[in-house]
Amino acid sequence: MKRLTYIIICLLGMAAAQAQEVKERIWVQTDKDFYLAGEQLGLKLHATDAQGKPQDFSRIAYVELLGDKENAVRLKVEMKEAKGKAVIQLPYTLASGVYDLVAYTRWMRNEGEQAFFRRQIGGFNSLRYLRDTDQL
Repeated sequence: MKRLTYIIICLLGMAAAQAQEVKERIWVQTDKDFYLAGEQLGLKLHATDAQGKPQDFSRIAYVELLGDKENAVRLKVEMKEAKGKAVIQLPYTLASGVYDLVAYTRWMRNEGEQAFFRRQIGGFNSLRYLRDTDQL
């Protein structure tokens, strides 16, 4: 009986150690690299393990479009079979500049921000640009 209990505890310990070694990664595809204010930004998300094999571990991914001054857009994306799709409606008040597109899951937050997916996206607001040049 003691031997069986010892074996079960060892197996549970090994399973817990393997669960801690799971490394999840998110890859994001966009429909283009440069957007105008008010446009829709199309996203496709792919969840993989550290070796690039599809992994259906997390059900929700978080996507943020970050600028220099403020967080422009945040959303949650449902993941099914290691894939997800989303559309971000860029606000008409979006300032011109370079934005960081960041994607992660709650599991990836355990590893820190260096594990997050990051990509730079360009944005231009023609209405705001014209308003600023009119003042000159």
